[in-house]
Amino acid sequence: MGSDGVVKERYDKMFLVPFGEYVPLHSVFGFLEPVAYTMGVSDFTPGDNYEIFRTELQVPFGTMICFENVFPNVARKFVEHGASFLMVATNDAWFSKSAAPYQHLQKSIFRAVENGVSIVHCANTGVSAFVSHTGEVSHRVRDNTGEDIFVTGQQTAHIDVVSRPTFYKLFGHRLPYGGMILFMMFYLGRRFFRGSHDA
Repeated sequence: MGSDGVVKERYDKMFLVPFGEYVPLHSVFGFLEPVAYTMGVSDFTPGDNYEIFRTELQVPFGTMICFENVFPNVARKFVEHGASFLMVATNDAWFSKSAAPYQHLQKSIFRAVENGVSIVHCANTGVSAFVSHTGEVSHRVRDNTGEDIFVTGQQTAHIDVVSRPTFYKLFGHRLPYGGMILFMMFYLGRRFFRGSHDA
């Protein structure tokens, strides 16, 4: 949204929460829809575009909503589309005071390292923090007792907006897939040779 209050760009969340934002597998669970709606479950339509926003200085960035930072390929796609840094905007209130908000932040740390970009992780109840492209949590919102969840506050920080080359950014999941193929070849090869010796 611009300073004139006009919406200039828009990103619609692409990965919706099952049984929270939509009822999956309509052919199987369709009968649950009336019950789900009475419990506050919505039936949203996911977005289909990796929208890149720009700061006032024309720095491109991508925004992941809610748990989209859990999916490695989502962050990678934003970077492929030109994002120099990423932002996570999430409602973690339903986690309450538990380990879950910290685990959610950990996902942003992984995405930062995988893609060589900084991430601004913004949660309405915490943890809100800045993550460097090396995975370092450089700043986080805390109150005067050191608490970082269910607190009121703000934090500003300088971030690196240069996208660093990484193996994952270049090759994606080719390494684990290649490792699985090599493992299967090794396993089947051992069975084959063992069987030929037994014969």
